Amino acid sequence: MNNIILPQYGGSFSFRVPKLQPFSWSNPNRISFIEMQQTNAQQQAKEPTGPLKDIIEYQAQDSITFDIQEKNFNIYGAGTIGYEDAQLTAENISLNWSNNTIIATGKKNEEGKIDPKPVFQQGNTKYIAEEIRYNFESKRGTARRLFTKLEEIIIRARKAKMDVEDTYYTDQIKLTSCNLTNPHYFVKARDVKFVKGKRVASGPFQLYFDGVPTILGFFYGLFYLPTPKASGIIRPQIGENGEKGFFLKEGGYYFYFNDYIDLALRGSLYSKGDAAFMANSRYKKRYGYNGSLEYTRVITSRTAETALQEDKDKEWGFKWQHRTDNSRVSSLTAEVDIQSKSPRNSSQTRGEPDNISAKTQSKIRYNRKFLGTPYSLNTSVAHSKDFKNKLTNITFPELVLNTTPIYIFRRKNSIPKYWYDDINFKHTSEFKYDLNNTIDNKNLEFSRENWPKFLKESRYGVKHTFPIVTNIKLFNYFNLNPSFEYTERWYFKQLAYKVVQDSVTNDTTKGLYRVWDYKTGADLQTTIYGTHFFSEEATVQAIRHRIEPSVGLTYSPGFSSYWQRIQNKNGEEFKDKFAGEVYGTPKHKASALLTMKVDNTVEIKVRDTNNTAAKPKKIPVFESLNMSTTYDFLADSFKLGDINLGARTRLLDSLISLEYNATFDPYTYIEKKRVEEFAWQHGKGLGTMKKYEFKASTTLKSKYQKTEEPSKKEPLKKDALDELEPKHHISSLDSTQYVNFDTPWQLTLAYSQIYTYNIEKDSKDTTRQLQFKGEVDITQNWKIAFDTIYDFGKQELVGSATSLKVFRDLHCWQMSFDWKPLASRQSYEFSIGLKAPMLQDLKFPHNREYDKL
Repeated sequence: MNNIILPQYGGSFSFRVPKLQPFSWSNPNRISFIEMQQTNAQQQAKEPTGPLKDIIEYQAQDSITFDIQEKNFNIYGAGTIGYEDAQLTAENISLNWSNNTIIATGKKNEEGKIDPKPVFQQGNTKYIAEEIRYNFESKRGTARRLFTKLEEIIIRARKAKMDVEDTYYTDQIKLTSCNLTNPHYFVKARDVKFVKGKRVASGPFQLYFDGVPTILGFFYGLFYLPTPKASGIIRPQIGENGEKGFFLKEGGYYFYFNDYIDLALRGSLYSKGDAAFMANSRYKKRYGYNGSLEYTRVITSRTAETALQEDKDKEWGFKWQHRTDNSRVSSLTAEVDIQSKSPRNSSQTRGEPDNISAKTQSKIRYNRKFLGTPYSLNTSVAHSKDFKNKLTNITFPELVLNTTPIYIFRRKNSIPKYWYDDINFKHTSEFKYDLNNTIDNKNLEFSRENWPKFLKESRYGVKHTFPIVTNIKLFNYFNLNPSFEYTERWYFKQLAYKVVQDSVTNDTTKGLYRVWDYKTGADLQTTIYGTHFFSEEATVQAIRHRIEPSVGLTYSPGFSSYWQRIQNKNGEEFKDKFAGEVYGTPKHKASALLTMKVDNTVEIKVRDTNNTAAKPKKIPVFESLNMSTTYDFLADSFKLGDINLGARTRLLDSLISLEYNATFDPYTYIEKKRVEEFAWQHGKGLGTMKKYEFKASTTLKSKYQKTEEPSKKEPLKKDALDELEPKHHISSLDSTQYVNFDTPWQLTLAYSQIYTYNIEKDSKDTTRQLQFKGEVDITQNWKIAFDTIYDFGKQELVGSATSLKVFRDLHCWQMSFDWKPLASRQSYEFSIGLKAPMLQDLKFPHNREYDKL
């Protein structure tokens, strides 16, 4: 009894009671008080012997009894006992430290049911049962009428046993993700084994809807828990495709090597013979780089009746993405997409070619900065393929050596004081080698036999650019930006033209040819503000007008030596000696181009008549009102260029958005021939309108949010277990898509009108379309979404842009239906499945495509 401290009710108790050994005060080497405290602390810090390695803390609201002889104590009345990361709360708790066991039971209420029930929590996992038994030494336990939550799954078990290493066994369970007392569905299984964080295995199981058994089930079940950092089997999707049949899609195995690299191998099988294989790997180096690799292989097998291609067709694709995180000195960026054949378009009809307007592009770039110098090197290779036109283009390589702006007269780390301090120049050198499969205006197949032709017609060259610019402030209100740019090109072949039987032919001569030119100019910009104030009692307090005019003049001399003058049946003509080269050819005629533009912004300030204390509100009248044109002083004729007008504004507190752009030809046309007389000289305004675009859009939606209606079924108690209500409603089996059921309705209208006029052919074309896009809640859990475009010219809906979607929130389930009824290749997709990722195998996706009748 000397080594045991009896606690009071509600206090704490420790089984590690320190005992100080007596020491002799007659010892000449007496122990000081500080040494005694150190000895005491060392004895307390020693690892305790026996199964209990930590302090057991407990408390009770009623009473605590303690039996020294039997090594047992009991807690009555909402008692709590804690050990390490485990905590037990129950009406009656009995602990025996001789066999290291603890027993917790509940209390029966007037109806004969146990309420409240014992609650055992270890870590983040909580267990509720009618009776719980647990052994501290073996860390094993049993529970009767167990109720718990594993990930997002709610589990009810008749009898459960907890084994070592987070393994659990139950004889019979009900498993669901529905958090209602009477769930919409549950899976009833026998002989179940849980491995926490890994998988769930069971014997025979069966699916129940509202307590009614279904035929869905199997004699053995295996479910893998979502573990992003562990290798394991990837569950396949089970469903049906109207054209390919039933499928097992994207199932396989995931290899998790470490935090910096992984690999996923997936495969798909269809009942009508199609198959696919996919390999995807992600890699990452911290503070270095990251990227992904993807390889796909598709085997298509079709019958003659429904075949887009006959027999078996094999396709492959490769994608690579790479990014450098730390690009202080060098960086590598890759965007590679290579496909063996064009991706199929689901909207095409049978009998049409498979090569739809599809393109793939790839580019790999490497950048290198030379520290201590203003230079940096950019290297890239590129590949692009146009499947519709059977055109392939390869750039290998492209080198760009450039500098940062170099200030000639500015001292290092000094603030510019004079206009010449801002004078700077740059140097850029480029090399490019480009080839494609176009020979004599025909696109040949990329094969070994045709490669010599491609190499012979390849294009390559070098370009050097030296621009000099500065910024001068004039009279504190104007910004003048003079510039001069010298460009030199190095080409290695030249064309020589000749006329043979009224047709022009050319011969190619090889050598080194310098093709240089220069241009100079200046831009002048300023900003003008104007504000008119009204009386304080007026609704409109002020009007503000901002004008931003700019004018620029660029002079480029003519370089006729790079052009060959020939005489044919059509008269005199100039032919480019370096036609088709990678960096172009200077113009053979000089130009002095004047560019003029003015942009306006108008806004008003309005006060709130209902709240005089509120600040006036700014309302835009015109967010932009601009006009631009060009004038070439050295042109032989028609010196004035097209006149462009544009306006953009918003009305009714940004409810309606308006945008307008138009292009006018300022010259007069007589009998479809352009005459060098301005249109306004003949009373025709700015001229003939060649093109205009007008857009108007608005979005209307309900101002009020729906209120939650009480559920007919009682949800689980929050104090027993957290509810599983999802924060978003998923619209389809794709977890990245969500539907907002809180907005009763929403409608977007967008009207666009495009007008083009070919003056020479006297042909006009007007396209007017109205887009409807919206969604509406039919009931609390039903939503309909639609999207379509009406073409006023054709007086019909655009089939490819018309779709109808229906969403149903089924509490713990989700359902969606997506229908495209007017496409040339009609299709629909129906999906229904559970929201819980752990039970995502319990779903049924079905999609089908069919020809329009």
